[in-house]
Amino acid sequence: MVKLYLKLLIVGAIVAQEIWTLPDDYTKLHIRKKRLVNRIPGGNQPTRIEQAPHLVSVHLNNNHTCSGTILYSNVILVMADCVHLNEPHTYKVISGTNRRDAGTTHNVLKIAYHPEYYPSEGDMGNMALLEINPPIDLVHSPNRKIALYYGNLSPNTVVQTSGWGDNRLDRRPHPILLRTITVPTISTELCKSLNNNDPLITEAVICTHDTTLQQHACDGDESNPLNDLENRYLYGIMLWTRGRGFPDVYLNLSYPDYKAWIVPEIVRIASKRPLLRAP
Repeated sequence: MVKLYLKLLIVGAIVAQEIWTLPDDYTKLHIRKKRLVNRIPGGNQPTRIEQAPHLVSVHLNNNHTCSGTILYSNVILVMADCVHLNEPHTYKVISGTNRRDAGTTHNVLKIAYHPEYYPSEGDMGNMALLEINPPIDLVHSPNRKIALYYGNLSPNTVVQTSGWGDNRLDRRPHPILLRTITVPTISTELCKSLNNNDPLITEAVICTHDTTLQQHACDGDESNPLNDLENRYLYGIMLWTRGRGFPDVYLNLSYPDYKAWIVPEIVRIASKRPLLRAP
């Protein structure tokens, strides 16, 4: 029993170090050249999964229902609203591809919800962790996990989001192939004013807004990850948008209540990860 306890402590320490990282250059994050709805001429092109390697598709009844983000080989982060209506075994996670209709299938064993999450009662705690099996092969597949960001984002930091939501330019409502856009963050105060002083806009969210109205999230982009341009750090996941002209709103994973819950939950789930078979 003592040996098992020590083993769990060691695994927990390793996992915690891997999933929560403060980058050495976090004070130097800055606006870069811009590269979902993308109205920039020639900009609305499919994205390879290698450009968003932490992304997976969550399916219900063989249909894409939302995006998921890989935090560990057997741990996927999603917006809780995406999965709360059904039992865990009814969902599948699809990895290894930029298509929402094909890929490697993983079963969902359990779903852990943030304790402050209550459906239809605002966005507090609107996140869940999926425990999947088999784990995603992060060595031989194109997928990679992403570290949680520990720090505050300054306004005008250019960030990236990817997903399979409506791009308003295809005939089908949701494209088969992955799209990616880059947009700047804005302050909480500006975001709130642009949303008619919505009380849901607090320090618990991150807002992005392209003032040229060329790039923004759309229907079906809920749960999309928000990350840096190098795919190293995850800042948040998509909650909602009112569409063109309004900011996009993401859950802020650096918010203290969220950070205090998600790190030990990832450690707990990751410690149960089965070993991958040797090729």
